[in-house]
Amino acid sequence: MDLDRLFAEHYDSVVWFFRRHGFTHQEALDLAQESFLRIHLGAEGFRGDSDVKTWIYVIAANVYRNEIRRRRALRRDAAEVSLDEPADAEDGRGSLERNAAAAASGRQLEQLAARDDLLRLRRLVPRLPPRMQQIFRLRMSQQRSYQEIASLMQVSVQTVKSQIHQARRRLEGMLEEGPGGEAGE
Repeated sequence: MDLDRLFAEHYDSVVWFFRRHGFTHQEALDLAQESFLRIHLGAEGFRGDSDVKTWIYVIAANVYRNEIRRRRALRRDAAEVSLDEPADAEDGRGSLERNAAAAASGRQLEQLAARDDLLRLRRLVPRLPPRMQQIFRLRMSQQRSYQEIASLMQVSVQTVKSQIHQARRRLEGMLEEGPGGEAGE
């Protein structure tokens, strides 16, 4: 397996995969690098049961999931900050003011709201049945055609269309359930 050729042919699309998932350009570069490190380490174990491009995207998807898990763990372990906390002696501003200033620098509230909706949706996708989840991600994240997905998943185009339609309906229903679409959890 020519790893240099794989890198040259697929690196940009792997970076773009992470960008489409909401990572900054630098984060996407780092995650793509991590993906290709894993590709390099796992190259001897590649049996050729699937297309090389599919194998690369499976590795990138695993890196993506690991990064999301890592970030959730960091959030869980983060210190709580009171909104009523008195102002800091250093700058005379309280935590609410600091948080508002940080939000205003570089991001508009609309962008934050759109990103929040996207993050909520991403948290809900794993609640779909495995095959539906995979088909939905191939279509939405990788923008694969119905025909490509049908070929990759070894199902009919009609099944792909049906699974995507059902996934959208289920996700819309979950979003309507309540905050984060996670009512009852």
